[in-house]
Amino acid sequence: MNQKKNIIWSCDRNKRQKRFLDCPADEILYGGSAGPGKSEALLISAFGNQEQNAMNNPNWKALILRRTFPDLERTLIQRSIQIFSQLGGRYDANKHRWTFPLGGVVQFGHMKTEYDKYDYKSSEYNVICFDELTEFTEGMYLYLFSRNRTTDPKLKAQIRSASNPTGIGHSWVKKRFLEKEDGSKIQPDKIHIYDILMPNGTKRQITRCYIPAKLSDNPYLSENDPNYLIRLMQLPEMERRALMDGDWDIFSGQFFPEFGEQHICKPFDFAYGSPVWVSLDYGFATKTATGFYSLLSGTFYMFAELYVSKKEPNELSALIKEKLGKRFTDIV
Repeated sequence: MNQKKNIIWSCDRNKRQKRFLDCPADEILYGGSAGPGKSEALLISAFGNQEQNAMNNPNWKALILRRTFPDLERTLIQRSIQIFSQLGGRYDANKHRWTFPLGGVVQFGHMKTEYDKYDYKSSEYNVICFDELTEFTEGMYLYLFSRNRTTDPKLKAQIRSASNPTGIGHSWVKKRFLEKEDGSKIQPDKIHIYDILMPNGTKRQITRCYIPAKLSDNPYLSENDPNYLIRLMQLPEMERRALMDGDWDIFSGQFFPEFGEQHICKPFDFAYGSPVWVSLDYGFATKTATGFYSLLSGTFYMFAELYVSKKEPNELSALIKEKLGKRFTDIV
């Protein structure tokens, strides 16, 4: 049994997968391109690590989510049968649940509509895994935070996700894991710390980490199906950049599909009193996106961005004035 158990944590040839499994952050996103072993990594995360897992801790409760149940059947459930049945687990096809001899549980679930998130009300999971996170809404993701808890001090509450770019949740996933509050980029593989203001006025911290991976990081798929890369190369440009390159700077349907890193210039100063244009896409429960532009030698430059939520118009105007400062006085 121990020999079989150790097989699932053997990631010596997939260093990115091992990085994801070992990461201690509260929230972790793994992936980018297609084929780096994302689904496998999520199943292992749901089972646990070598110290605490569904086989040795009766308090272990994990949830694995896809947007629809057919998606689960086609991928994760089939693969879980190959892995968990060797570890003493018993699968209940009616409840879509693996139960292990000491009582540990790995539950499969889905949220097809926004209201389905309330099906998990009163549930408790120390690990929640989202497969293809960009298929979910931000509201679905955040609601499951209320279900991510444990009364066992040996267990760490974590939310682990895997995804490719694109999908209805592309923008919010990118902002959450790849960008800071001011819109600047977060270094991949670096655990980023966020301060959370508590009701009593104190501050607590949560941590997030994005772990990028490509097909080349998974030697098993590359060796067993070397033509998979060739098939990815046949995709249209947007899908190819997303699934082959793991490029988060693309978005299917965006106005400028060619936009990328090469269109970002190094910072420079505008002359005092330069005219400024401000664009605004207002949202309250969702994000308000504000862009700041100026003109130099006949070319418009976007020099700043502001992304905020749940701000009334008067609060938003104060933030815009603060962002502009005193340098720009002629707002068009």
